Amino acid sequence: MDELIKEDGDLKKILLEQKVKKRTKMIVTILFLIAYMVILISSLFRIKTVGYKELNVISLIVGVLGTIQSILDLKKLL
Repeated sequence: MDELIKEDGDLKKILLEQKVKKRTKMIVTILFLIAYMVILISSLFRIKTVGYKELNVISLIVGVLGTIQSILDLKKLL
């Protein structure tokens, strides 16, 4: 009987840890998504005002690819 109670407590602890890890991962992914979207929007603005310069195009590519990757990561977590 004592072993069942101990195993039940261990199971609750493991499930709680998994839930916390998933939430933490989701929060970090959302923060990265916001950062990539800021990069994307700022690069679009700079391309519109300054033109197609190398740095603007690189930041546009990083913003697009990062946004897509973050969305796919969020989709996996949900």
